[in-house]
Amino acid sequence: MASDRSFYASVPLLPQLTSFDSAGGATGTSPSVASDLEIVVWPGVCVQFEDHGDVWQFVLPSLVERLPLRSITWKNHLQVNKTIDRLYINFRQVYTQAQLLKQPSDVPHATGEAGLVFLFVVKCEDLATYKTKIKPALSAWVDRMNLLKNEWLILYVPLGTQASSTSSAATAVASRGLSAFGQAFRDSSKVYRKVLEKLKTDFGDKTDKIDRICKIEVLEGNTVVGAAPGQQQQHEAQWSELLLKLKACIMEAFDTRCSEYEEQLRLLDAKRALAGWDFSSFLQVKESLALLYIQASLFDDALRHYDELEAIITTMDDQQQEEQYQLPRLDASDLIFSATPFDIDLVAVRMNIAVNAASPMHIRLYLFCRQVATLYLTRDYVAVCERSHVFLPQFLRLLSHPRLHLPESAPLQWAIGAALALAVSCEHEFEQFQVTRPKAEQSPGNLAVPLGELLYFARRMCCKLPPAPARPGRHWYELCLYPEALYEITYWASVHYANAGRLRFAAFLSAECARYYLAQDISIDRAASLLAKQVRQLEADAWHDALEATVEMLVRVHMRNAQPAAAATTCQHWLKLEPTAQRHRRAPGRGLHELWRTALQACDSLGLDGIVRATRSSRLALPTLQLHLKNQFTQDICLQSLRVEIQRHSELSGTEPFVPSLGSTEAATGSSPVVLESTNVVLHGSQVTPVDLNYDGPPLPPGTFVCTEIRGSMDGHEVRIALEGDGPWTFELASEYESTLTVAVASEPLLFVPGGVGHWAVRIDPAADTIDASELVLTASADDKATLCFASDGHELVAACECKPLAVVSASSDKLVLQLPPTSTALDMRVALCAGGSGSATVAAELRYAYRRAGHDGLAYAATAGVRQGVAVGDALQAGSVTCVPTVDKLYICAPLECNKHVPLMIEMRDCELIVDANSGAVDVLRSSLPGMEVPANPNRDLPTMQLLPLARCSLSFVFGVNWDLLAATEMTLRLPYTLEKPRTLALPISLAAVKATARPPKPQWRLTVEVRAAPATDGTVQFGNGDAIEVDVWPTAEEAVATADQRLWIGLAAPSRDHWVCVGKARQVLATRVTFQLQPLQLGPCPAPCFDVQDRAGASSTVVASASPPIVVIEA
Repeated sequence: MASDRSFYASVPLLPQLTSFDSAGGATGTSPSVASDLEIVVWPGVCVQFEDHGDVWQFVLPSLVERLPLRSITWKNHLQVNKTIDRLYINFRQVYTQAQLLKQPSDVPHATGEAGLVFLFVVKCEDLATYKTKIKPALSAWVDRMNLLKNEWLILYVPLGTQASSTSSAATAVASRGLSAFGQAFRDSSKVYRKVLEKLKTDFGDKTDKIDRICKIEVLEGNTVVGAAPGQQQQHEAQWSELLLKLKACIMEAFDTRCSEYEEQLRLLDAKRALAGWDFSSFLQVKESLALLYIQASLFDDALRHYDELEAIITTMDDQQQEEQYQLPRLDASDLIFSATPFDIDLVAVRMNIAVNAASPMHIRLYLFCRQVATLYLTRDYVAVCERSHVFLPQFLRLLSHPRLHLPESAPLQWAIGAALALAVSCEHEFEQFQVTRPKAEQSPGNLAVPLGELLYFARRMCCKLPPAPARPGRHWYELCLYPEALYEITYWASVHYANAGRLRFAAFLSAECARYYLAQDISIDRAASLLAKQVRQLEADAWHDALEATVEMLVRVHMRNAQPAAAATTCQHWLKLEPTAQRHRRAPGRGLHELWRTALQACDSLGLDGIVRATRSSRLALPTLQLHLKNQFTQDICLQSLRVEIQRHSELSGTEPFVPSLGSTEAATGSSPVVLESTNVVLHGSQVTPVDLNYDGPPLPPGTFVCTEIRGSMDGHEVRIALEGDGPWTFELASEYESTLTVAVASEPLLFVPGGVGHWAVRIDPAADTIDASELVLTASADDKATLCFASDGHELVAACECKPLAVVSASSDKLVLQLPPTSTALDMRVALCAGGSGSATVAAELRYAYRRAGHDGLAYAATAGVRQGVAVGDALQAGSVTCVPTVDKLYICAPLECNKHVPLMIEMRDCELIVDANSGAVDVLRSSLPGMEVPANPNRDLPTMQLLPLARCSLSFVFGVNWDLLAATEMTLRLPYTLEKPRTLALPISLAAVKATARPPKPQWRLTVEVRAAPATDGTVQFGNGDAIEVDVWPTAEEAVATADQRLWIGLAAPSRDHWVCVGKARQVLATRVTFQLQPLQLGPCPAPCFDVQDRAGASSTVVASASPPIVVIEA
């Protein structure tokens, strides 16, 4: 229930109830390190280091892989051994002044927190650098560490960058790569050993029990590769040595720090009985020791110190309490009453404790928050809830002290908000911890009871609240004073108790939620469900005294929700229990018995709709109707009589159905209802009971019947019984014999041509039936690209080769109803339809008729039969683009044709016409002459009738002799007759004006005479020897003029002739009265005579026509 959790989900996670890291306590790893390495290093001891040489970035990844330190044994001041399973280490870098200048401002650096161990990281590649730079800085650092009595270590990290002294070595490194680099590193190890010896000599102390000089020589996976055999083992030994020395230093520093704190506590505790004892100093030292234990993962010891502090502050004597109450007190404006229950600044509280200015209430809250945070580190969430359950009542009593003068609702509001904040915080921390655990180890039920107890405490406090004023806002802390907070706290407490298996208490709290629903008048169904849950639990526990009151409330809820059937069922179910039956025998007419009677009376007034229902599994097969009645009661119901009314259905398809004549045979009419009755019907509780009702009246015609009403008599009252489901409750009554009539499509006009009227033929065959009356309902539909509708007339009945018009009952564009005569023989009908567009369509016919058969009872039965056919709408014959090719004196016409894809066509090619609109009228030029146009021959006249199959193609082609100057006609039409059901004609218009415009070229044709200078042979050819140049003269004919000087024309060898000839001289010359070319043949044997073309200055070619055909030139080999 997302809406139920609106208030509970608004409770935030308070930072005071999370970890020390967000509360301002012990520090963890710096954000940059934690995000880069993605490891958990908190809680942990702090190790501060100085990085001289920027080598820490190479050391840290390998070091982290070997952390945390494990299985450390430590002996406390009582000589009791403690085992630290995992000791985490937080490394904090201390930057030098030079490093701070180089670092960006947002880079974190070490704060004022003192570390347990201090580390100096050294990078030194030669002795000169050690003497001049490293040793002075290291000497000052070691002196400072010894002065402050800090534990310290020196880590020497050679990077292997010591350069070779000879150029040959450098050349070898450059040529051999990484192997040479490893060799160079091994050569420089002598220098590193000397540096390490210098470090031990200068800063080592033989009297010190810890060797403080460490070395990591080879860094795996970073800068140095190609280590010598055995060097990896040496490298692991170096890491082991570093970890051992680091652990020894940490535990030495930890032991020293603990001893210092224990000594201070001993001295302060010895003065506790003296007047003016400084509790604040004692608290600070004791908490510092607790925080130190937390850093070392000794959580039990840390928690012990916090418990001791709490015990001390709660057991102060009266005088000390008086002194504490003289400190600043809480008032109604304090943040723990106006913001959040734990809205205290932990750092500020500790500072106030240091100067004896902290309120005792704030000290108690401070210690409690520290205890919760410590318990979260131990993953002991049950202990958090248990401590909260003890602390909250104690602190509530302190807040209720008369000396504080707080409003009555303020302490209760704090207790409610604190319990909610703790429950939300603990639940969140527990869920986060569960995610990290294997699924087999997750146990969410362990925390259910503590969380339920915590929320139940908040519920008890809510019940004590005085009436709340007008709402000032919607903050969750303010909403704690209002009923919705009580409801949601109760709801989630019931959820936790149910998860814990405490079902009885969970059911009780669910009933309390139901009371909230009823009081607020919301979700009555939900309230009934919750009350029913408690009723079932109380019944299982046999707690009859509490059960009766809860059942009464549940019954009243059902009655309030207008559910008398549910109320009566609840009463009847509970009244059948033996203890209840004995109680009501002693005092009848009271309590639940009276409620049961009231519910039954309500059911009588409303009918038995919710108690008894007729299921749709009932069936009608006259003379018997079997009715299936379902009793919702848990007890049996006895009906003295049962009456069912059925009537013929009148709305099968949204229109008035066809009702045939029944002839002279008596039968029940379709308008009067049919009644079936039965007596003494017993309906078993919570079961479906079949009831048979007999019909003794006249025979009924077959068809669809609907049940209009079911009524019964119970205890002298008429009751109504509901029908299961929505819509009419129908039965199908079958006839004594089936009809043999069939409706079929007589012919298949799969294509309707637009612009005309087509016919759809239907055949009705009664076979063995006799049709008394009938009507034919036809419908037509088409897609978006076509139209198909019924014609206004032309619908015919074909009988004995005679067509008679059919009587139209009703007609529209897409629906037609025709009345047919009685018949016992087959009927053929033709329905006229008009089509348009191009696409697909559907034509359907439904015959509604009354039929009977000789030799039977003579009763006419109603039936329907139909047929449906998909048709196409479009052109029967389609013509492509007509091609007209004009020449100087001829016209070529080609018309491509394509048949449709549905039906074949018959084409009459010999009857085609070509109509030209002349001055004298329309003339068929295929059969008559026209000035300027004649047909030399028409082979189409001799073609027979041709059948064109679906999708087949053919073409009509014509050649005309044309005199364009005499032809005055501008339009021409090609007409082709074809047959589809009836003769039709395809007309194709042709524009003669557009053809005539392209018949003559826009530029004049040049007529040239080409002459080869040689006498032709008798066969008309000219012979030349191979290698001889041929001179060819070209000149224009007499009727053409040569170009003037300002309109110069050029003549050259035409493109086709360049495949056979090549010009020896100029390839292109100015056209004059006579032009001579010298040509060389490109092949042997017969060669066509050369031809030439003429071009203007822009390069446009003109057509060249030779005046005579030049001879063929023969080149001899």
